[in-house]
Amino acid sequence: MSSTGETVPLQKDEQKTYFILIHVTAIARTWGLITAVVMWVSAIVMIDDNQRGFIVFYLIAIAIFVSFFEVTWVLNKFACCGQEGCCCRIWHAIMWIDNWKKFFLYVAISVPLFLEGKREALGIVTGFMLIILSTIYLVKTFKGHQVTTTRQTRTTERTQVTTAGSISRHVITHETGTQTEVDRPRPVTSTPFDD
Repeated sequence: MSSTGETVPLQKDEQKTYFILIHVTAIARTWGLITAVVMWVSAIVMIDDNQRGFIVFYLIAIAIFVSFFEVTWVLNKFACCGQEGCCCRIWHAIMWIDNWKKFFLYVAISVPLFLEGKREALGIVTGFMLIILSTIYLVKTFKGHQVTTTRQTRTTERTQVTTAGSISRHVITHETGTQTEVDRPRPVTSTPFDD
């Protein structure tokens, strides 16, 4: 019996990076500002129509809240505090609320906007915009994760000859092994253009 083997070295698969993952930060910031503007316009239109339901006051409150959280990245560029002090600790806690935390926060505050039903169409539109914004922040959470797949292929050829010498078999074996690793995002120091 004789055998020969050939092994292909480990190779990394090329991965396609989607447009939304490349530009998710810019998309989240832009959609967040658009959502904040729509919230303010909806509140003003409801006040102008003399609507006095709880939804008007709630919409004003969350418009202030969302507007603040959507401009924190700009305010963070001008923050001049170090690591010490009460104000700096509060600011770092505010900046900690990002990505998946904003997802849960925005979904939670959008629920009351749907409680009024069809009577408040602007509230429903604003609620859907908040849910879309929260989904974008959830996608942004996975921006730094990269999945690497490594494949190894081994082909083995064997020729078997029986003791009588009359029957010969040619066997080809093909084995493939795959290993997947998820690279966790490393802490990155902030630059002027990134988060």
